[in-house]
Amino acid sequence: MKLLSASDVGELCGVSEYEVVRWSRAGICPVPRLIGGHARWPAAELEAWAAAGYPQSPPPARKVWVAFSRAHLAETEQRAAEIERQLGHAEV
Repeated sequence: MKLLSASDVGELCGVSEYEVVRWSRAGICPVPRLIGGHARWPAAELEAWAAAGYPQSPPPARKVWVAFSRAHLAETEQRAAEIERQLGHAEV
């Protein structure tokens, strides 16, 4: 099994090694293996990821957080309305 460093992955994807680390932390790319405290990516997993159309520029973290927060708020409001209906109270 061939393992690649963040620098190697960045070179293959056309981004910096810091971007690869950011992708990894954000869960955008395959999960690396830790070997002696160093992150290494299996080449076969990266090839499959690239073939599936790896992201060139993932959305900024703030946009992802805002979208998640809105979805969570909407879900929470739906749950509250359902509980109110079950208790026989007027809709919220």
